Amino acid sequence: MRRWSVVFYLIVALFLALAGCGKATRESAESRYKSARDKINVAAAKNPGMKATIDAQLIVLDKDFEVAKAKTGDEAIGAIADVARRAEDFEKNITAAPAAPAPGAVPPAGAPPAAPPAPAPGGKLGGAAPPPEAPAVGGKLGGAAPPPVAPAPAPAAPQGGSGFGGQ
Repeated sequence: MRRWSVVFYLIVALFLALAGCGKATRESAESRYKSARDKINVAAAKNPGMKATIDAQLIVLDKDFEVAKAKTGDEAIGAIADVARRAEDFEKNITAAPAAPAPGAVPPAGAPPAAPPAPAPGGKLGGAAPPPEAPAVGGKLGGAAPPPVAPAPAPAAPQGGSGFGGQ
């Protein structure tokens, strides 16, 4: 008999739990939106390169949230839940994207070094190769290149025929 009373209480507890999980309330929809908005703000802090895009989307979501809150009854719950779902989807999209470093940002200690940019077509260092007939500009220190020097004349052949200077 004691076993049946435990089973009975478990079944009653299960029904009560399921009854509480039914229809969304206004408070639960607002809580979902605020939670998603907080996650979006965390993602914006981690990815400053996307901050402008994130801020623009937050302005749209906040405006839609205020419009939804102004409604009443089930219409308000549905509208707030829709804005919360959109905020959650946006948060999933930005957290799934790899974080782009902010311009001039220093990578954190222990982070792998950034890959060098792919070379552009042209010379060895990625720049456009100079045309073959164009002389290089600049010396070792970046000043003007010295004028070209004429090659020295070849030494004259020794006289005497033996090649030892006539001895």
